[in-house]
Parts: sequence; C-alpha cells; structure tokens
Amino acid sequence: MNRIQKLLLTLLAGMAALSVEAQTRVLDAQLVDAQTGEPVSYANVYATSGLGTISNSDGEFRLPVADTAHVRISFIGYETVVLPVSKVGKVVRLKPATYDIAEVTVLPSGDKLATHVIKKAIKEFRRSRKVQGNYFYRQVTQTDSVCNEYIEAFFWGRTAYSFPTAYLLEGRYAGLPSDSLTRYQYVTNFFTLSQLAVVAPDLVGDIHGIISPLRENFKRYYKVTYNTLRSASPTTPDCYVLYFDPLPIVSSPILQTVVYVDMKTLGVLRCEGNLLGLTMQDIVTGEEHDFVAHLNFSFRRVGDLFDPKTHDALNSRHSYSELVTVSANAVTTFIGRPVRMHSVLYNLSENELTGRTQPDFSLQIGEQTDLKTAISHTSYNPAFWQQNETVKRTQLEETVLHMMEGQQLFSNYR
Repeated sequence: MNRIQKLLLTLLAGMAALSVEAQTRVLDAQLVDAQTGEPVSYANVYATSGLGTISNSDGEFRLPVADTAHVRISFIGYETVVLPVSKVGKVVRLKPATYDIAEVTVLPSGDKLATHVIKKAIKEFRRSRKVQGNYFYRQVTQTDSVCNEYIEAFFWGRTAYSFPTAYLLEGRYAGLPSDSLTRYQYVTNFFTLSQLAVVAPDLVGDIHGIISPLRENFKRYYKVTYNTLRSASPTTPDCYVLYFDPLPIVSSPILQTVVYVDMKTLGVLRCEGNLLGLTMQDIVTGEEHDFVAHLNFSFRRVGDLFDPKTHDALNSRHSYSELVTVSANAVTTFIGRPVRMHSVLYNLSENELTGRTQPDFSLQIGEQTDLKTAISHTSYNPAFWQQNETVKRTQLEETVLHMMEGQQLFSNYR
C-alpha cells in the first residue's frame, strides 16, 4: 500500500469517526427527588461535549448531546449522577445526599469560619473580576392568575461571584395591555435582583443599597451560626453551612442567607435566602407594598485542582467561584390582587449562541435601568429566539409565549 492509499484510508477513517460523533439526540427529561417525587429545580446538567443547561422550575431540561456522550447532573443536597446518554430516561430520580447525622448540629458562633470564607472569597473576587461571559435571562409576571409580562434576554458581563455589570446582547419583551376594565402590574427593575452580589469587597456603599452577607464587616449586620455536612458519597462534597441572620437593629434592605461552602477549599458553592426590607410602589395609586423575595445563587468552582485518587477538591492559586444560576421569586400586591414575579439567570458557559451578536456597550443594564426600555433599542428577530431556547420553558411559559407570538405582542417596548 503506497503513501497516497494510506493517507486516503486515514482520512476516510477520520471522516467516519466524525460522522459517528456527529450523531446527536435531544435529551428531554425531568429531574425529581427520588424520595418525594418533587421536581428538582435549577440543577446543573452538563454533557461531556461541554454543552450544558439547567432544569427549569418544574425540574425539566432539554439538551442536544452526542450519542456517545455522558451527562453529569449535580445539585447541592443530592448525589451527583453521571450517566451515558442511552441511560437517561424521561424521568431521572436524584437521591438526596446522606450526611453524618452527628455532624448536623447548628453551632453557636460561626464568626471565625465566616471570616476565613469571606477573606478567601474577596481575594478570589478581586483577582478574577475581569473574567467575562454570556448569560441568559427569562422573567414572567403574573397579575392575579394572568401572566401579563414575558421577557427573555442575553447579556455579556462579569462572571466571578456576581453579575453586577451587564451589557445587552439580544432581548425581547411582550406585555398584555391594560384597559379600563383590566389593569396589570408591570415590573420595571426586577432584573436587578439577579445582579445582587453575595460577596461585597468594598465597604463604601452596597450594590443596589442591599447589605450582602460575605463582607468584611459582616458582624455589624449579621449573627452567624453554622453546621457541617459530611457526605457518605464520594461524588458529594463535604460542606460547611453558614447561616447569616440579620441583627434586630438592621433597618436597611438585607439578604438573610444560608451559604454552602466546600469544606476542603472554602469555596462558595451555593447561597439561598430571603431579601428583607424592600417595598414596591403601586404604579397606579403610588402606594407602597411589602415586597417578599426568595433568591437562589449557585456557583461552580473554576480552576480547582482535584486529587486523582479521592476526587476531593484541593486549593488552587487560580480558583474562584463562577456564578452559574440566580433564580428569584417575589410576591407583592396591586389593586388588592396578588402579583407574582419569577426570573432565572443562567451562565451559558461553553454554549454558543446561534446568530450571536456583539454587546452594545451603550446598553449597559444597571440598578436604575428599565430592561424593557433597553430592549426597545434592539430589533425583534423571531428566528434568533427559535434557535436559542437555552433553558427549557415550563408549560405555562410555553403557553404564554405562543399566545403572545400569535397576537404579535413581541416588538419594541412602547
């Protein structure tokens, strides 16, 4: 066999391998708690190809993957699952992580531990503050039982620990018009909840005027207790769980937060809590109402080294916690009717946008920015949105989307 024949055979073999690898399928499944059957919302789902997504509020996800790929599903509090694509069924049952019960005891003071965690987080934040990436955002507003607002957008901005500065890539907004018989509440700056920083490195003022837990002078605002969760599973990290409870003297808006920290690296993994002390103004009457919001922040550790034998995370000079997901749920009132708001922000990581645009640096989304007004400066491209779902929509979101598209409500905001 001469050199040309060998070269042709090599090229043919390579093309065959690429053909096999190119065979893909779309995973469409739901994540549920193996014990209760309840949906597991906003769990991380990654394929070995690097593509990923999260489950929606109903625990559902959709992800295109190669037939030969494996899928890794993880969420704090559950055992991590790694499955070949062929073994992923319509329902994936996640087992709650088991912990040493003797360790699950709230200890009276967590000040010393919190100080170590905060110093590390602030150091990582400052070192990695120039790291940038793309995020997807979805928001729905319901006045009474009617979903009257729908927003989707893609942003570019910082990814280390928080997302305070965002530049709009693409956006679309649709809202049902109010009339003399039916009036709806329209939310101006709900997106800013996704920009809240749990790490506050600077003591001169707070982002959005809200006090964050991971700050150097935390003792002025919080009482901190903690416990330890030592997992029985090698795929689930041992965690410190710190409880940041606001002191009675604090009157400013503040995050009451539970922070999950990797016991080996002191890296922040997840924060969950309530936003206290905020009100929302009724745009019709001018009256202020209590604003109750619940937030979840999830992070992934970037740059951590791992022990090849135990798979435990080890300290690395270049590691930091990258923001993956922020979900926000809030309730207020409008003309005596309940108003519910829900949003999710998701880090696209290695996912590519089809028909991606470059950020318009004149469209910076900050604390006082009306996202809908910013979207009005962009054109609505239906084809772009059909190709970039990113996070699977719930049945409600899908129904509302089709209704608003059918009525041609997606256009520049007026």
